[in-house]
Amino acid sequence: MAKNDLTFKNNFEKFPELTPEIRAWIAEIIGSTIVADEKIAPQEKSYVRAIKNAFADDPQMLSSLNRILDTKKLAPASQIAVSAELAVAIFHYILKICLCDRNLAAKEIHYLHQVGNSLGIENEDKRQIFKQVIFQTKEGFFQNLREQLQQKEREWLAVMILKVIYADNRLHQKELPYLNHVADLVDNESERIKAIREDASKRSIEQMGKVQFEKKLSGRILEYLLRIVMSDQEFSPDEFQSIQLIARQLDYENKRLKKLIDLVKSDYQFLFI
Repeated sequence: MAKNDLTFKNNFEKFPELTPEIRAWIAEIIGSTIVADEKIAPQEKSYVRAIKNAFADDPQMLSSLNRILDTKKLAPASQIAVSAELAVAIFHYILKICLCDRNLAAKEIHYLHQVGNSLGIENEDKRQIFKQVIFQTKEGFFQNLREQLQQKEREWLAVMILKVIYADNRLHQKELPYLNHVADLVDNESERIKAIREDASKRSIEQMGKVQFEKKLSGRILEYLLRIVMSDQEFSPDEFQSIQLIARQLDYENKRLKKLIDLVKSDYQFLFI
């Protein structure tokens, strides 16, 4: 199955237990997840197309889906007996829907937990699936960001990654993968990695100078750095100060930064419920 294959067939039809009743249940849960935050984000439209295409030959099911999508009235997450493998596949899929717009709303979190409970998934297992999807999302997010930057911009970002990782004067286990991103940004060249480390240790964020990006790209860079500092589920005053200084170098307004912080925090709320 392709990495970003959203089709119902390739995600669910492989399970032999998929009766018409279970197919209908999954379809209504998918439709409800899309509108759980009472709107359809642009990023969610591909999921709308995928689920409608899956039931294009079933007028009754298509009508039910359209009713959910139009009225934003969620289908009840009623108990259903499925295998553990299918339960995980369903939960993984709907979690990707919730995270595709990079904003996990409180109503989405509530519905995710209802569905997880209906599928018989324990809270700790929910958290593990969440961490897996978050990791996949982060890797895709980083590669997309990397491709938009020129060499000097990548080097600047590599220094900023080290700045936020060591802002609290320690390296957390969950921050380790981001050191690989530093190396990736300079094509894993040892001399350039050494130079980046020296810049990060000897020069302040202000001394690294201002960089000019479009506002949207500046926001994506700050979001990425925020995900680093919150990966350990903490956000210390020193980390906050580093983020603020970087935002100033990007000419990113405080009001926009606060919204961005709230957005990233909302994703990690799931881990504490």
